[in-house]
Amino acid sequence: MKNKWAKSLIALVVLVVVAGCSAVVEVPDIRNMTVENAKILLKEKKLLIEVEKEVASDNVAEGMIIEQTPMSASVVKAGTTVKVVVSKGAENTKVPYLIGISFDNALVKIREVGLNVGTKTYDYSDKIPEGFVISTNPNAGVSLSKGEYVNLVISSGPQPVTTVIVPNVKGYKVGQAKSILAKKGLKYSIRKKVTTEYYEGTVMRQYPSPGTQVAKGSVVKLTVAGVLR
Repeated sequence: MKNKWAKSLIALVVLVVVAGCSAVVEVPDIRNMTVENAKILLKEKKLLIEVEKEVASDNVAEGMIIEQTPMSASVVKAGTTVKVVVSKGAENTKVPYLIGISFDNALVKIREVGLNVGTKTYDYSDKIPEGFVISTNPNAGVSLSKGEYVNLVISSGPQPVTTVIVPNVKGYKVGQAKSILAKKGLKYSIRKKVTTEYYEGTVMRQYPSPGTQVAKGSVVKLTVAGVLR
């Protein structure tokens, strides 16, 4: 209680002393205000404003006042200039190039520039080893505010090859052979050969031979009977 009365008494003495010299006012709190709004408030108090500098801030929005001198509640002469520091907003940084490096190393690089890892998804890649970065979103070089997120696509390695057993299409008409191969996920190529041993349009030979295990999508070469015209 004594401290409170002491502070009030000191403030009163200062006010009286300063008042004896000229008109005095109490400086309002203009932090977290725009310069324009602060200017209006200070004008009402017969005070001026000067932007001393602008600095980056993760906590105070761009264009808002961070600091003021003299501080709020200070007693000053009318006409005094209040100097302020204004926020430029959060400091920007750029997404680093991460393609082709391991997830652990990518995590370090992202944090080094003040960013965070967002979503992490996986995809197959024949070029990027398993566990390494395939792509980023946003792309490398894009400017972000510190604390924002970078999404990563990580390689699961090459896509597993699905294999099928080559069916026997020898002796079938070409149309039937095509249908049988298509159901197995296989492609075909045709070479005609004149013969009297098979009816025209009949598959005489095939390669690979029936029962062979091949990758899905492989081509089965068919030799089809033809006749002289």
